[in-house]
Amino acid sequence: MTFIADILPAASTMAALSTAAAVTSAGLGVAGAQQAANAQRMQARVQQGQSQQQNFAADQETLRGFQQSLALREQLSRVLAAQNARYAGAGLTLEGTPETVADAAKTVAERELALNNANTIIRREQLKTGANLLASQADATGKGADFTSWTGSIGAGINLFDNLDRQAARRAGQTINVNVQQGN
Repeated sequence: MTFIADILPAASTMAALSTAAAVTSAGLGVAGAQQAANAQRMQARVQQGQSQQQNFAADQETLRGFQQSLALREQLSRVLAAQNARYAGAGLTLEGTPETVADAAKTVAERELALNNANTIIRREQLKTGANLLASQADATGKGADFTSWTGSIGAGINLFDNLDRQAARRAGQTINVNVQQGN
């Protein structure tokens, strides 16, 4: 003969195991969401570091352009000094043709300086724009990490309650068949 008391411990054990599985699944869901969020946070830190490197490169570009401008000015000074020395050695004054030649040299040097400055500004701004883009990506990735963590935890909680609700519904509608045999 089978009695209800014989069936209840088995049903109770199954319910406990089912509940434990649901809780474990929810815990793993939260842990997975946290792991994904941590990976996104690390990616955000990498992007922020890349942004800083781009800013350093932009600063270096500014210094490089300044050094090139100084070198051009020094070269112009040497050219003008050499011209003046040749003119003075030949007994000429800086009037007429020698003055025109010196002015032409200055004009060419000023154009080169302006071009160098413009190119330096363009390269620096390109690097700064790249740095700003990386900083924005880092910010978005960090916010994505928070969202991943939040939604993963919410999803795991919903999954847990859904599983528990299904278990409760099964138990509420569960029928237990008991075969009772009567002895002769």
